[in-house]
Amino acid sequence: MHDIKQPPANARPRPAGRPGPRPQGIPGAGRPRPGPPYRQLRPLPTGTGTPPPRQASDDERRRRTPWGQLQKFVRTPKGYLLGALLALLAITVPHQGMDALRVTGVATLAAVVLDLILHLVLREKFVIPTSALLTGLIIGMVLAPQEPNWAVVMTAGIAIGAKHLLRTTKAHVFNPAALALAVAPPLFGSGESWWGATAGLPAVAILPLLGIGYLVAERANKLPQVLTFLGVYFAFLTGMAYFSHADAIRIASMYRDPFLNSVLFLAFFMLTDPPTSPAKLWDQITFGAGVAMLAVLIELNHDTVTYLLLALLAGNAVWAWRRVTTTKPATVGRRASLPRRGAPR
Repeated sequence: MHDIKQPPANARPRPAGRPGPRPQGIPGAGRPRPGPPYRQLRPLPTGTGTPPPRQASDDERRRRTPWGQLQKFVRTPKGYLLGALLALLAITVPHQGMDALRVTGVATLAAVVLDLILHLVLREKFVIPTSALLTGLIIGMVLAPQEPNWAVVMTAGIAIGAKHLLRTTKAHVFNPAALALAVAPPLFGSGESWWGATAGLPAVAILPLLGIGYLVAERANKLPQVLTFLGVYFAFLTGMAYFSHADAIRIASMYRDPFLNSVLFLAFFMLTDPPTSPAKLWDQITFGAGVAMLAVLIELNHDTVTYLLLALLAGNAVWAWRRVTTTKPATVGRRASLPRRGAPR
């Protein structure tokens, strides 16, 4: 037997739970015993063998109602754009007459119906046709109010067909409304007055267009792209007139109605289409500057009414090509890139 030292009689008692000194001569004596290797799990509720489902809160149930879904949509970029177009309609329709309202209604109805039909034919996942609604509104607000119904329906059909057929794996290639409006004049002889951009109204009517357009661009996070486009467009236009001795009267008309209104409408409501334009800051600046310079070159060299739309379509094509060909590099963590400790170098 080992001789174990006993504490003196007048020693202060040690608090409970605190291990005492290791006795001399016994290996491992005085150490706390290790706990169980596994933690004891709480048993599941009896009956079904699975935990009960989580009950939805009142706020979650309220969001799932139609009114909650509508409130959620209104706060999205699409909701802002829809509100902006309706506000412009309220300003311009009283001055343009019922023909303008007719063209807008026919274009919107045709776009929504054709979008639903193509969803069924192509067996795509059903979604509420908000994109088709916006496309129809833009087409109706650009075409002249005197256009016949068949030309309006054909233009809307080209836009919806391009949206479903001309696309990559991620999104459609071209802005649907821009593509349809670019081919409508040569195919159907359609006129485009851009009346929805407050064209033909007093000059003060451009102020609501600027305010509403700013809200849409800011909500879509495309404000750098819009400002770059407008700045480069007017600077390049002025520079061409000063350095190349271009027709000063013709270039001065680009700063007046309806050319100025059409530029602002395209910059705020068509250039900012999220699927067909970049999201990163420097990509937005490059995209806006390229479309602006190309628009000026097309206008000064070819004298076509669709110069803005053609420049936008070219920018859409370049961005779609870059989006498809650019592969995102694999992200490797810092720990994985360092050599393992003790591994041969």
